Amino acid sequence: MALQLVFSLSCSSCGSTFLPIESIEDREHGIPLSRSVHQRSGELTWRLGDVKRTGEALRIDFTLTNGTSRILEQGLLRVILHGPNGEQLSGRLPFSGIRRGHTRALSARFGSVPFRVADLGLEVIFVSP
Repeated sequence: MALQLVFSLSCSSCGSTFLPIESIEDREHGIPLSRSVHQRSGELTWRLGDVKRTGEALRIDFTLTNGTSRILEQGLLRVILHGPNGEQLSGRLPFSGIRRGHTRALSARFGSVPFRVADLGLEVIFVSP
């Protein structure tokens, strides 16, 4: 049975984008992002918002914070779900337009997550100033 993963970029000025799952074998290098409630100088960080499961579907809301000195025109994140028994599921989520010192609310929507999510990680694959 193939798993279906759907991501949706959620913000007031953006449309929706749907992407398939990313296999572990196809993952390129990413840089882990730190979770932080407050902005950290010189870092791109995130904080978790709402998590909602409906059947096997899962929506994760989070806020990305740009503490760097650059305006981030666009970028690509990897959202990684970790299960309690070593399960993993990941996908790529694009983002755009985060000025220095500002935040962007994002939402990752997974169409099918067949395990309980024990942890969540974010990696940045690329950003362009």
